Amino acid sequence: MNAPQIIFDFLPQKSFLQDDFIVSPSNIDAYRMVTSWPRLWENKCLVLCGEKACGKSYLSKIWQEISGAKIIDLDKFDENNTRLFNGPKPVNIIIEDIEKFLPAREETIFHIYNNVINSKGSILFTTSKPLLSLDVKLPDLRSRLGAAGVANIMQPDNELLKGLVFKQFSDLQIHVPMNLVEFLVPRIERSFEGVVKIVELINRKSLEGKRSVTIPFVKEILGL
Repeated sequence: MNAPQIIFDFLPQKSFLQDDFIVSPSNIDAYRMVTSWPRLWENKCLVLCGEKACGKSYLSKIWQEISGAKIIDLDKFDENNTRLFNGPKPVNIIIEDIEKFLPAREETIFHIYNNVINSKGSILFTTSKPLLSLDVKLPDLRSRLGAAGVANIMQPDNELLKGLVFKQFSDLQIHVPMNLVEFLVPRIERSFEGVVKIVELINRKSLEGKRSVTIPFVKEILGL
């Protein structure tokens, strides 16, 4: 009896270079806002909104490269720790998935926001929810967010979906021809998360079966 093949779940080699970011009509406004820093950032604060896996983290990393920003993990941040803001230079901060910390950590978020602005720095928030639907109970924080610049990443169009599929395969170090990408895109969920899931499924099935990623193989996975 043959033992089942063990699949090692290696992390893909993701690229976050600005030149590799796929710009399309659905995300061009967000891309321009992020890369225009600080010129178009109202009140030195930007809220980047978009569904899960839409590229918010990618844009955050692009801004981190541009601005030297630090990413703060609110699960580990002590609001009494002011050393981060004690230096002579402006401090730029990124807080991702802000909705996860509201309203429980809104005092901490407001504390960080004030310290960033006092240092003459800038702050970037990301969220998978529309700004107006965030559960912000602290009036001062609600006012600050309401005065911030907002960049929305919209639902992906065909060209962006093609680019995302190709990049997901590339990050997994799988070379696929463009005709396979064009075959796959009309037959998958039209969302960023859907692209990630189907490419991960194809990769896993390919490893399990020791199969090349071809159109006939993809047809099998899709049940066509």
